[in-house]
Amino acid sequence: MKPGILVTGVVLSAALLAAPTTPMAAAPADEVTIHEIANVLERPEYASQLEGVTFYFGDAPHPRVARRIEADATTSQRSRRFGRSAEESCQWVMLSALIRLKNQTLANGGNAVINVRSNWDNVEWSSRTQYKCSAGFLMAGVALKGDMVSLR
Repeated sequence: MKPGILVTGVVLSAALLAAPTTPMAAAPADEVTIHEIANVLERPEYASQLEGVTFYFGDAPHPRVARRIEADATTSQRSRRFGRSAEESCQWVMLSALIRLKNQTLANGGNAVINVRSNWDNVEWSSRTQYKCSAGFLMAGVALKGDMVSLR
C-alpha cells in the first residue's frame, strides 16, 4: 500500500471519529401554532360535514346536559402538510378531528360535544375561539378532548 493512501485513510478515519454523532442536520421541530376555530366552522364545505352535532369550545355556555356519554373523549388526527400552507393544513386536520368526535358522539346517541379543548402532547389548552395545531414540513396535527353528551 502506498504511504499517501495510508495517511489519507488515517486522516479520514480520525475525521469521522471526531464528527458529531447526530445524523444529518436535524429537521426543524414542528411548530405549535394557534388558529381561529371560526375559520374552520364558517367554511361551507366543512360546516356541512359537521351537521348533527354541536360543538361548544372551552367554557362556552350550553344547554343543560340530559346525559353524559363520555367525559374527556379524545381524538388525535394527522394530515399531509407538504404542498399546503400551514393554515390550510391546520384547518383540514381540525375538521378531521371534529368529524371523528362527531361520529363517535352520534354513534353513542349524543348530539353535542362540550368543553372541547386542544390536547396536543397531552397538554390541555382551552379557548372558546381558538385551537392549537402542530405543523411541520410534512405533517400537521390536531388533538382534541371534549365531553360527548346529549343536551336537552
